[in-house]
Amino acid sequence: MWHKKRRYASDMSNEAWQVLAPMLLVPLNSTSKRGRPMQLSLREVLNAIFYVVRTGC
Repeated sequence: MWHKKRRYASDMSNEAWQVLAPMLLVPLNSTSKRGRPMQLSLREVLNAIFYVVRTGC
């Protein structure tokens, strides 16, 4: 079932993502076939980490 993504105060801004994305996505753009294909958005994973760090849960 599709639902709208909930936004949190700890979510990174588009500007912050534009700075971090090139540093994180470089290995993903390689021609290597190693590892499993990505199923999650790295931005959403980082947002989840920032949420845990900020809230302490």
